[in-house]
Formats: sequence, C-alpha cells, structure tokens
Amino acid sequence: MSATVVALKDAAGKATHFVSVERDVSEERRLREQLIHSERLSAVGELVAGVAHELNNPLQGVMGNLELMIGAEDRPQTRADLEEIRVAGERAAKIVRNLLSFARKSALARSVEDLNELVRATLAWRANDLRAHEIAVEEEYARELPLILVNREEIQQVVLNLLLNAEHATRATRRPGTVRIRTTCAGGTVSLEIADQGSGVPSHVADRIFEPFFTTKFVDEGTGLGLSVSLGIAEAHGGALTLLPTERGARFQLTLPVAPMPSVDAVRKTVAV
Repeated sequence: MSATVVALKDAAGKATHFVSVERDVSEERRLREQLIHSERLSAVGELVAGVAHELNNPLQGVMGNLELMIGAEDRPQTRADLEEIRVAGERAAKIVRNLLSFARKSALARSVEDLNELVRATLAWRANDLRAHEIAVEEEYARELPLILVNREEIQQVVLNLLLNAEHATRATRRPGTVRIRTTCAGGTVSLEIADQGSGVPSHVADRIFEPFFTTKFVDEGTGLGLSVSLGIAEAHGGALTLLPTERGARFQLTLPVAPMPSVDAVRKTVAV
C-alpha cells in the first residue's frame, strides 16, 4: 500500500484530525518486477546470441571430424573413448542450441495442435527412463480439449524440460515417486500441470528459478537455461509458465491460448469458393 497522511489543524495550529489516502500499488509493483525481469532477459539474450554463434562454428568442425574418426577406428577401447567424447560434444551442442533458442524470439512455423497428444508423444520419449528409476506417472487429460496454435517442436521442448525437472527432483529423493500430469481448460486458454514429489523449490529462490543460468542442480546436471528458455517460448506463444504453490514437491503450469476459430461467414465463403 502507498499512504499519504495529512494533518488537519484548528485555528490555534493544533492537529485535530488526520486524513489518510491509501492506494493499492500491488499491480504497479508486479509490473515493475516484470519489466526488470524482461530487461534482464533482453540483455542476457544479446550477450549469449553472440557467444553461441562463435562457439557453434568450431564445435561443428570438432563434431564432424570426430564422426570421421569413429567411423575409421577399429580398436574397441579407442572407439569407446571417442564415443564418450561425442556424448560430451553433443551435450555442448545442446547447450549452444538452448542459448540460441533463448536469445531469439519465436518465429517458427506454427500449426494447430492437440495439447493432450503433444504431452503423450513427449512423455513416450521418457517412459523407459522413468520406469527404470521407479517413477510412476499419473496422467489426467481433459476431454475435448480445445486446439492450440503453436510450434510443435518448441512446445514439446517445454514439456520435455518440465518432465526432466520433475524426473530429476524425484530421483534426488532416492526412493520411488510419482509424477502427475494434468491438462485443463478455462476460458480461452488450455493448461498443462506437471507436479513431482521431490524436495520442492525453496522459498528463498522461488523468484529466481526463471532467471537464465540459475539452477539448483549439481554441476553437470543442469545448465540453468531450461526454465528460462521454456518461459520465453511460452510468452512468445502468448502464454505463461508459472510455479504453483503445493504442499509437496514442485508444480509447474504451462498456459497457452486457444487457437482462434474461423467465423461462420469465413467458413461459408471458403465453401463457396
């Protein structure tokens, strides 16, 4: 609250009353924090775009020569060592791709998609690993969910990032756990919620989890770009990515606008043509 207090005085100059005018500034504070966050992302984006491009060219040369070496190598141990180098190189290439995705605005082709189908397809990529680590998945999909207009690969990247975070959080407890997936529809938006049974997000870092390069994971387990890239993709699609309160673990919600439907007149004109 912002308050202005004025004293009302009598003829003798003695204060007899106080008038207080109070104003709710919650929305102004939220907008100011959002502006600071956006400016920070923009500044970091300009920096990492140049760095990523500079790294990408020599990295592609390294990976290309490495593929030739692996193809020509017959010694099992040397071949295994080269495979380890390739895995490390692919991880570096993924980091570069994430940097470029973070730095650019979404300008890729979009198509009408079913969020339920996107989530199921993405979940299939991690099904074996989830089972191997004794992580059960509870799925609850809304029926007749409205379609969305998105870039399929980008939204699958967001879903995959959220799944990986939930998987890592559950595995960190060193006991079997459950990841819950739920889709809903409200008004003109559809939402995806992914919740885990990990240790959750500490309150003192909850405001920083979407910052670039900020991570609570151990070294070599995360780059700190997953959530910031996912947030950028969601906002580029006119949606949002938020951390929801929960009693246990962490719960993230991806919200996307429903695809605009053509009017009856437009459909009639198309049929007539």
